[in-house]
Amino acid sequence: QSFFTVFAIFFPAATGILAGANISGDLRNPSEAIPKGTILAIITTSFSYILFAIIAGATTLRDATGDPANYTVNGTVSEYMKTCENETCEWGLQNSYQVMTLVSAFGPLNYAGCFAATLSSALACFVSAPKIFQALCNDKIFPYLHFFGKGYGKNQEPLRAYALAFAIALACILIAELNTIAPLITNCYLASYGLVNLSTFHVDLFKPVGWRPTFRYYNKWLSLLGFSLSLAAMFLCSWPTALVTSALVFTFFFIVKYRKPDVNWGSSTQVQVYKAALSSVQQFSTIDEHIKTY
Repeated sequence: QSFFTVFAIFFPAATGILAGANISGDLRNPSEAIPKGTILAIITTSFSYILFAIIAGATTLRDATGDPANYTVNGTVSEYMKTCENETCEWGLQNSYQVMTLVSAFGPLNYAGCFAATLSSALACFVSAPKIFQALCNDKIFPYLHFFGKGYGKNQEPLRAYALAFAIALACILIAELNTIAPLITNCYLASYGLVNLSTFHVDLFKPVGWRPTFRYYNKWLSLLGFSLSLAAMFLCSWPTALVTSALVFTFFFIVKYRKPDVNWGSSTQVQVYKAALSSVQQFSTIDEHIKTY
């Protein structure tokens, strides 16, 4: 396996960065809570991932047969297992998915932790994605999707969108080969993150009146860098999947462009057109009258 094939499989484990932003409407003070919560979550999870890598590397061989006699030479324990040069070893960091259970003091606790982590990540996506899809349906941007925009209860919970998300998740689970699905999910996440960064860069470039980022360390060039890295990672992980994902993004864009939905988001492209027109009008004051330009 190469770095990017492993990256494509691992990346979905670190995709909760927009969990807070996706439920910003339910937060009391989103401008303060989202940056603080997101950064603390990234620091905490990164520390735990690095700590696990150090512990696993310090306690487990890369390749092992599972038989202690194979790494004993003349009664002395050797860290190097020659047997794995000539045969495929089923144990070790590189081959076994049960390493964490083997090195832990209480194996079943590892399963409980995996179950809890899976539930938390799944619930974050399961709650946030249908809400975004509900808003998309209510704006009537794409045809035949308004059915899923109906909300129920005081908070207008998108129960129909929840059911759709459940069906899609169940279909992926029934494939029973998560390593095959992970690169596709990674490409979709990278595309969404790249577009968010590109949109942020475009807004900051033209600076509409309502654009006032309160995060003190924000910089538009970081947004452009984020877009560039996301796009590069998409093609480095799997260029066929990246081409398909890009084609889908452009297809959705041209559908919206063709349908011209009756909604007004006050987008940054409108600001760009307005500023270009204003700049052209202001330049008239520097142009002398001439018969050719009457």
